[in-house]
Amino acid sequence: MRLFILGGLLLLIQINIAFGQSKDLKKANQLFKEDKYALAIPHYQKALKTRKNLSIKSKLAFCYKITNQMTAAAKLYEEIVSNDRAKVTSYLYYAETLMSSGQYYTAKAWFQKYAAIEIEDETVDRMIAACDFAKTVQPYFGYATATAFTQNSDEDDNSPVFWDNGIVFTSDRKGKLKFLDTKSGATDRSYLRLYHSEVLADGKYGEPKEYISKINDARKNTGMATFQANGSAMFFTRNGTSINKKNAYCLQLFEANSTDGQNWNKAAVIPFCRKSSNYMHPAVSPDGKSLFFVSDKAGGQGGTDIYVSKKQKNRWSRPENLGEQINTDGHEGFPFMHQNGKLYFCSKGHLGLGGFDIFVTEQKEDGTWTKPINLGAPINSPSDDISIFIDENEEKGLFTSSRAGGDDDIFLLSFIPQAVAINKSFEIQPKTEIAIENTPTPSETISADINDTTPEIATTPSSVNNSSPVIIKKEVIEEEIPAFQEKETPITKTTIIHSTDFLQLATIKETQVDASNLYSLPTVQFFEGEYFVTYKIAEVLDKVA
Repeated sequence: MRLFILGGLLLLIQINIAFGQSKDLKKANQLFKEDKYALAIPHYQKALKTRKNLSIKSKLAFCYKITNQMTAAAKLYEEIVSNDRAKVTSYLYYAETLMSSGQYYTAKAWFQKYAAIEIEDETVDRMIAACDFAKTVQPYFGYATATAFTQNSDEDDNSPVFWDNGIVFTSDRKGKLKFLDTKSGATDRSYLRLYHSEVLADGKYGEPKEYISKINDARKNTGMATFQANGSAMFFTRNGTSINKKNAYCLQLFEANSTDGQNWNKAAVIPFCRKSSNYMHPAVSPDGKSLFFVSDKAGGQGGTDIYVSKKQKNRWSRPENLGEQINTDGHEGFPFMHQNGKLYFCSKGHLGLGGFDIFVTEQKEDGTWTKPINLGAPINSPSDDISIFIDENEEKGLFTSSRAGGDDDIFLLSFIPQAVAINKSFEIQPKTEIAIENTPTPSETISADINDTTPEIATTPSSVNNSSPVIIKKEVIEEEIPAFQEKETPITKTTIIHSTDFLQLATIKETQVDASNLYSLPTVQFFEGEYFVTYKIAEVLDKVA
């Protein structure tokens, strides 16, 4: 009798477990159908604990990918693609997650495997080309350094602009009054709001506070602000008030006006917006006569396109698509027009390092645009890099990247002056020397003109005044160095750097390098055929630097 009762209890427990998991799976699938991927993740995770189902794995991996949890997505896709029953789209998604971590060689192989089956998908050809292109991208700003904003949160922080003695930016961080916080179903986080971080007396940024409470909406996404230079107008994005045919409140562009750049009147939707499409990422030109923005409205090149509207007396003109030189069949976004006339924007359609990259273009006399240039490092990375903003004097800037862990973070840009003095005859005192030795591999020959002042690295070693970046130039190698052999002492030339508060001076000294004393870094591993320095490798190299 006891055995019978025990067996019945075990059966009942199994039934309850199965019912609970079935309930989780049903809930997850419903949330997935509603595009609420963040909310679906924990339910899929529970269902997957006992049901190693390929379909559950695929949906969970997609949820990870769409919410920018690329490491988790790549790990799961690695399991999925090893299954003979995996859908071919899994090859594509796996390749994209690999590319986002800088594994271009392996990513290219999976893109090619996908392309061999889906021969009509022409977009994958661009991804294959991007895997090769990523290894060749040169920095657009040769003298730029990027530093993480000290007030970043564990949530998304993006779209920063310099304004009102600080930075105005967008974030879905938790509000102060948590009991009033409402969450977005798509992200399972607070709705986006505008925040302001003031520059303090010591030059640091203070704790962010909500910027203009009457502009932020507790139950709608509000953000991506841009300001007219004279402070008379502010433009931003917010969910509209009308539901479209897809039962969604599309993003719309709003304009608020002010007489002092501080107090804003009630914002109104810009008339050319339509509730059936999304209008977002506004950027007003420095002269206030052009409003750039992004939309997925019909008639574009595909995905999201960048448009411009011109100010005509007291109204904005019908928007014009910037054309196929800028817009692609992929996604473009976050335009920014600088005082010098250069237009910056991000794109997934142009060749890049992975994810969104930031590009720059200029308008020609005939109204067309020059071919966009990829900004390269340190601004672009294998992750998503978006929403750049550069001050009028091109001394500092801001941009957003997901490189630091999946969520969007703000980075501060510093543009080092290009007037770097190089003096061959300047003798440096031993106390202030920093010797950076570079011995090429036998197959490499590095050549550089001593008059070329373009730095390879901008860094700040602890042994130098922290306010003065040290510029490390390429080695000057006059001829190929032979392979190391036992008892040989090859000669290389070493760049010695000296830094003061106002300039950098460098001289070249010949140094005898003993091959037996070279550093070995076993933790620095490259994928087969790869030489791209990923962020994990960079962390190790930073310690050496």
